Amino acid sequence: MRTVAVAMLLAFGSLSADAATVVVGGDSWADYIGIPNTEFPAVFESRGDTRTINNIAVAGTTCAQWATGNRLQALLNAVKPETGATHLWMICGGNDAQFELIGCSPQDECIKKVTDKMTVDLGHILDEVKRVNPQLRVVGFGYDLMGFGSIIGNVLSRAILPACNGGAQCVNSDISLLQGVYDTLGAAKTNFDVVNLLGSLQAHRGVAGAAVGSPVLDQWSPNNLFDFTAIHPTREGYRVVFENLYDLYFAKSKPGLANATSA
Repeated sequence: MRTVAVAMLLAFGSLSADAATVVVGGDSWADYIGIPNTEFPAVFESRGDTRTINNIAVAGTTCAQWATGNRLQALLNAVKPETGATHLWMICGGNDAQFELIGCSPQDECIKKVTDKMTVDLGHILDEVKRVNPQLRVVGFGYDLMGFGSIIGNVLSRAILPACNGGAQCVNSDISLLQGVYDTLGAAKTNFDVVNLLGSLQAHRGVAGAAVGSPVLDQWSPNNLFDFTAIHPTREGYRVVFENLYDLYFAKSKPGLANATSA
């Protein structure tokens, strides 16, 4: 009888996992002219992962916007236990930085203001998600280095971080501070798992010394993995980042994995 009961529990556990939903929230690294919207679930499909993807991300949004009002309510509705949501990938902060830093000086003080506010806003989002669904896991990463080696990218980097004068080491070091916000919250919030994907695009193109989680700061991410905006990856670029995110994080909770391991 006990064997039957265990088998039933395993079966129901497998069904529950297969019906599980991964919610996606945030900005244009998850919602941009349909590219990440299709590439993210495509990676799950290519890995044989049956989970449903519910992408409610909106290009151009900020952590501040997701932390309050209709955006926050939409996010909380999406992660309620009755939806089947087990994970939330949340990415924001890039627009908070871009909107605040252009025209702001001195640069170091402006960056601190951005990261402090981002920490508060993203921390509030995490707390609210935990209140609604205590079992749900949230995962995040602080983007990758941008394609600022292009002409447009150089102009944009000088507008956002003028004190760097277009220098890769300076710009990339400052951009990496967004990952620092995620790392800080990962240590403070029990429902937040953090992955470091900096260097993903460099490693994919074979930049010497680059590895996932260990970028070469004095070089840009390859221009040909970004579109003309220099801040949005190409379809290939998004796929590379999402494959790394899946393999380093989501693969660990793939439906049926526990059953296969126990067998």
